[in-house]
Parts: sequence; C-alpha cells; structure tokens
Amino acid sequence: ALQEYKLQHGSYWPNDVPPSSDELGVSWPSDWECGNEKKIDCRNDYWTECFANEEDGEVHCTTDKFEIYIYPPDFYSDIFAGKRICLAHDDEAHKVCKALGGKVMEDYDESYYTF
Repeated sequence: ALQEYKLQHGSYWPNDVPPSSDELGVSWPSDWECGNEKKIDCRNDYWTECFANEEDGEVHCTTDKFEIYIYPPDFYSDIFAGKRICLAHDDEAHKVCKALGGKVMEDYDESYYTF
C-alpha cells in the first residue's frame, strides 16, 4: 500500500504528514493500537511494533522472536533494496522464517531470510 501511495503522490509522506489507513486503502484489525505522528506505528498483543519509516518507506514489524522488514526498491542499501526479510532470533523463529518461504542470506547473515 505504501508503494502504491508513493507512486500516486510522489512521496511516502507528502507535507511531512503520514497517510492515514484510509488513504492507503488498508484497515487495521480491531485489536491494533496505532499512532500517527511522522510514521505509522502500530502494535497489538502479538506484534511488539509495526511501523512504516517516513524517510525511506521501509516497513518493519517485530515480535520477541522474529522481525519482518519490507524494503522499497529504491532503498539506500543495495543488500536490502526491494526485498522482504525475516530476521530470526531463535530456533522457533528460524522455522517461522522458513515457513514464509524464506531462504537464508548466506552472503550476509544466517539469521536473515529473504522471501
């Protein structure tokens, strides 16, 4: 949704105001609490934090065991540009990352998976 918004508006955060979920065409489940200052920042009982970075369009969601990153194609780091990443913090999380179809980023770090 953020990528489509950027294509339509030329920026992730025009006028330094993050787009609302209505503007993005998404709706948060009822158990999510969201703040909306310079970034979209949400959490619930499972996800510690889920946010979208205003500067580069990165989406990052975390739990105690793993993290999910979604990087835009024009992300400043060539290693991550255009990739979806699952970062595993323990053995159980490695299983989750693999279940998402993740492949280990052996040339970077064996805790990082692309999917």
